[in-house]
Amino acid sequence: SDLPAVNQYRETLRKEHPNKKPNDVSLEGYLATAVFVEGLKQVGPDLSTRHLIETFQSMRNIHIGIDEQLSFGTEKHQAISKVWGTVLDANGKFIPLGLD
Repeated sequence: SDLPAVNQYRETLRKEHPNKKPNDVSLEGYLATAVFVEGLKQVGPDLSTRHLIETFQSMRNIHIGIDEQLSFGTEKHQAISKVWGTVLDANGKFIPLGLD
């Protein structure tokens, strides 16, 4: 993908771990961390478990560079429900599945 967050992930991986290859597991962790960092920014210096939870539950229309807006709520603890499917070919390469 050429999404901004994916390109940033690849660049960060290249800088921090030049011998590692991009993969879907570390990309998912990278994106989850981007959402968490956004929550921390919104909490500000008044960090507590309660304040962090309340902040996440109030976060709406978060942009992290995946062309999807992410939102949370008191009953919505998963930021997005979209699935980006892939298959692993015989050479170990991830191929996107068109699940739209």
